Amino acid sequence: MTTERGFDAGDFALVAYGGAGPLHAVEVAREIGIRKVIIPGAPGVFSAFGMLFSDLRYDYVRTFRRGSRRRRSRRSKRSTRAGE
Repeated sequence: MTTERGFDAGDFALVAYGGAGPLHAVEVAREIGIRKVIIPGAPGVFSAFGMLFSDLRYDYVRTFRRGSRRRRSRRSKRSTRAGE
């Protein structure tokens, strides 16, 4: 998105936050061409702070599993054999 607008990513700093963000930040920055990485003192708290002050939103998701009849019959045969 930055390059599409004519900006060079190397002119910006990457802020790494969250539980594992700082672990991967340097590698990501190298790949993109960013020369400066900023890691807050408590990156997990920084992430949680952002969550606490963002707008509330609900996402509703339902899992729908559907397999082939052949797959179901194999699975039921295996479970029957295991129970013997």
